[in-house]
Amino acid sequence: MSGNIPCKDENRNILLVEGLDDCHVILALCKAHDVPQKFGLYECGSYEKVLKRLNAQIAQPDPPGRSEIIGVVVDADENLTERWKSIRDKLKNHNYELPEKPNPSGSIIESTSKPKLGIWLMPNNQIGGMLEDFCIKMIEENQIDIVKKVLEEVKSVCTYKENHYSKAIIHTYLAWQDEPGKPLGQSITSRVLRPNTSLAHSFANWLTKLFS
Repeated sequence: MSGNIPCKDENRNILLVEGLDDCHVILALCKAHDVPQKFGLYECGSYEKVLKRLNAQIAQPDPPGRSEIIGVVVDADENLTERWKSIRDKLKNHNYELPEKPNPSGSIIESTSKPKLGIWLMPNNQIGGMLEDFCIKMIEENQIDIVKKVLEEVKSVCTYKENHYSKAIIHTYLAWQDEPGKPLGQSITSRVLRPNTSLAHSFANWLTKLFS
């Protein structure tokens, strides 16, 4: 990966993400899995801004102005089907044909006349959720159960939204570790979050295949 600002890279081959946490988690996973550094990362700020930048990248004139490979990592949020449909509808405008459902191993769409595309819906291309759900998979199952039990016991004083439950789990767990509250990416680098889970391997393999 190139550029002085790792989450605002302007590399020809680019991976678009929603936020800084996504960027730093991916950087940490790439380092842990020795993913070839053939692409840059660009933090867009929101799902809508990811789609806007994706549209602009595809619409660029033929190379050298246009990216050759574009990856997208976004949260599936509460409804994976609706999120996938919104992406399919956007890409139809550029004559991309996406399958009815995302590939569980990460989607890759080849084109002879347009950029090669890759799409990963957090956490695993199969269920609703977000980056934090992906990171929760890097915690031992028995430890997750302990965190959930504690959150249930203090429920009366909790004010987080129900759809942010996974955020509460991951950040409660990180608050209990040495150097409490370490960011997600740093927690992977320090192995507080285990980067060698099957889901993390699958994500790293998707990245490697996409940008090969």
